[in-house]
Amino acid sequence: MKPVTHAVISLGVSALLLTWTKSWAAAFACFLSGIFIDIDHHLDYCLMRGKFPFLYRELQDYCLTARNGKLYIIFHSYELLLIFWIILTYYRLDGIWIGIAIGMSVHLVCDQWSNPLKPLAYFITYRIKHGFEGKRLLLEGYLENIR
Repeated sequence: MKPVTHAVISLGVSALLLTWTKSWAAAFACFLSGIFIDIDHHLDYCLMRGKFPFLYRELQDYCLTARNGKLYIIFHSYELLLIFWIILTYYRLDGIWIGIAIGMSVHLVCDQWSNPLKPLAYFITYRIKHGFEGKRLLLEGYLENIR
């Protein structure tokens, strides 16, 4: 999903959260986490290319076509998100922490729905099992269809 789409969705979810909690901090945290969870794409790019993608076009091209390498996306993980929610519940954290968790959750669900990855690819254990290899995580035929 494109960053602008994540921003629009995050803005809408943040507005709903603001209405529900009356907390600007929670809404702002939700908005930011709904977008900046994608920092792990930059990390993948750095690991595979050995440099930081200063131009958005470089990162976009990499995300669309360079799945011949590894696909770590460490923050895109249902297991880590579940652990985060358990910690929030156990320690009764609220406000900003709930905003972060909601933003990350919505982002992950939107990516699951819109990206060409196999259904289990957003589980880090699945990615580990398949050696983080992009070709094994993408839906069949995706790489051939974009060339």
